[in-house]
Amino acid sequence: MAHGHEDIRLGTLLTQAGIVTDADVTKSKAVSDRCRIPLGKALVIQEKMSDSLVLAAVHAQWMLRDGFISKDDALEALRTCRRNRWNLPDALILMEIDAHASKGFRLGELLTRTNIIGEEELRGLLNAAQASGLPLGRVLTTLDLISEQLLNEFLATQERIRKGEISLEKGLEHLQGTADKIAAKENQGMLLGELLTKSGLITETELEEALTEARQRKRLLGVVLAEKGPVKPEHLSLSLRMQRDVRHGTIKPEAAIELLKSIAMSPSKTEELLEAAGLVPTVLEKNMSLYQFFKVSGFFRNVQLKELCTKLAQEPQFLRQILQDYDDFKHLSGSNFKEAIEFAVESSKPLELALMRYYPDQSDLVQFAVTLRHSIRTGALDLSQAIIQFAIRSSQG
Repeated sequence: MAHGHEDIRLGTLLTQAGIVTDADVTKSKAVSDRCRIPLGKALVIQEKMSDSLVLAAVHAQWMLRDGFISKDDALEALRTCRRNRWNLPDALILMEIDAHASKGFRLGELLTRTNIIGEEELRGLLNAAQASGLPLGRVLTTLDLISEQLLNEFLATQERIRKGEISLEKGLEHLQGTADKIAAKENQGMLLGELLTKSGLITETELEEALTEARQRKRLLGVVLAEKGPVKPEHLSLSLRMQRDVRHGTIKPEAAIELLKSIAMSPSKTEELLEAAGLVPTVLEKNMSLYQFFKVSGFFRNVQLKELCTKLAQEPQFLRQILQDYDDFKHLSGSNFKEAIEFAVESSKPLELALMRYYPDQSDLVQFAVTLRHSIRTGALDLSQAIIQFAIRSSQG
């Protein structure tokens, strides 16, 4: 059954479903604005809802927008998800609604049909979007694969195609022409290349080789460099951030180049140098714990917190060992045992040690998260960049 298209904000959907309050949304919106992360992620950080429930809400939001379900159905499905800890498709199946219906053309299809990205690249980006819980468009702009201006043009054209205002063919023709104009104007690949070569992070020869491969494979420069090197991952991430900041006018190109030079020469002074340049993390990012990062990145969808707490409860000697540096828990007893487990899970180093012990198959991912958390706290990465990098690594297995 077809329904009318309804573009409803995520916060409104969640409050009308009774999942969060207006005050929760207001507070999380402030976090969202400061950290440049979606509202859903801010609600997770504030512990107002689970990461899985955010995914269900975002799914319901686009189905409502595309006219696949009514608002009443969306609200009831979300209440069911929260009550039973289900995903949205399971809740919709119970309501006898086709959870996998699709019509029109989604953003990824428009991007591949206009040759902005390839089919293989799209699959990887969709995996990253699913793992991170971030919209595909946000993944694309955060990784600097397309500009915000071009993304907005795609989304506006997508909406016109859905509403029947223009045909698919006309929409694709318009997008192809617009993409060429915007790319020519912004010259994105050359800007990233200039930042990397003028700061001495790669040579002109290395840049030319990467650009040649990018053109041959129809990939973006940043993607090729991330796959092949020779620039270090942390320097590439920081260069992408600098490129975005240059484009937004928050730092001048010359200043970005000098900053990258200084960081490359003195990596131990990264935090100090970024702070001197005014590129400081938010208070939340500066104080982010490993537990918070795992919550917002979706890691606890695979490693269940309840299971981890049970494992710790079964090994009091190990619990005592990982808390040995904390005076409050030098002596464990029945009165503080539960509190000790909660403290271990929410404290970064004890949590890292517990995960490495009980989930050795996740050890590389845990270590990667530790590195990303450090980069967030120093300002080398913003939270969105870190979430997406973690999601890409997670989706690769």
